[in-house]
Amino acid sequence: MHLTQQQSSVSGTVKGRDGKALKDYVVVIFAEDAARWGPQTRFVRSGRPDQGGRYEVRGLPAERYLAAAVEYLEAGEEANPDTLDQLRTRAARFSLGDAESKVLDLELDN
Repeated sequence: MHLTQQQSSVSGTVKGRDGKALKDYVVVIFAEDAARWGPQTRFVRSGRPDQGGRYEVRGLPAERYLAAAVEYLEAGEEANPDTLDQLRTRAARFSLGDAESKVLDLELDN
């Protein structure tokens, strides 16, 4: 096993259906493998944009992921397997390696 001080990160922007950049949304990033969605998992994270409209999610382990942007999500809903299952069909797929940084621009899901 190789330990590193660097954390992985996924960042980007979200556009609405009209193609304009949004500044109010929630991004949910979750493992493609539903078996990794358990309680207190490291494989599910959510993030909100900064004042410039850019989101950043850090600390995800290397894995294949799905990412979706939604207008609103109640606190804790990102941990609900039913919610993740609903987001799965519309989410963007990507892989993340150890200590890798990815830029992933998304379109609003709902």
